[in-house]
Order: sequence, then C-alpha cells, then structure tokens
Amino acid sequence: DGMKVGQIRFESTEMDVIEVDVSICRTHRGKGLAAELIRMGIAKLLYDKVQFNKIIAWIKTGNLASQKAFKSAYFCVQNTPTSKNEGSIFLTFEPDKKKYK
Repeated sequence: DGMKVGQIRFESTEMDVIEVDVSICRTHRGKGLAAELIRMGIAKLLYDKVQFNKIIAWIKTGNLASQKAFKSAYFCVQNTPTSKNEGSIFLTFEPDKKKYK
C-alpha cells in the first residue's frame, strides 16, 4: 500500500565490500519485514550489477531479532575483528546469485 515501514542503507567501506544497515519502524517490528527488506536490498544490488565480494553487518549482541533477520537473509556469523565496536557480532554475506533470482 506504499506505507514506509523501514529503510536499508548500503555503504561501500573498502574495495568490493559493502556495509549494510537496516531500520524498521517500531510499530512494524516483529513481522519479518527486516529479513525481507535485506533480501530485497541485496536483490536490487545484484539487479543493478553492483560489484561486490561481500556484504558485512554489525549487530549488537543483545539484538536477537536483527541477528535472526540477517541469518534469514543468508548472512553468516564470523569471528569479530578487534577493530570494530565491542558488544557487536560481525556477519557476512557472500553472493550466490541463485538465491536472489
């Protein structure tokens, strides 16, 4: 119906690496929209032929809903590099274009 329920932002952080950030309005949380937004955002990157080898995300360790959303969008938990904020987990997505056709 055209109602805005959230946003996704992709930012190039280094060569062939994109960082993703997702936000869903409080009134629409808990409906599985974040995972769908992440999947749709990645599909759009692939459709636009944006070149990348990896998408990364940082999620606060206590934010279980976001962790679930990213895992549902094919992100995998990695060992946290020491250069980023403590209290966060590091997730990565490496493209397999078959999942997003």
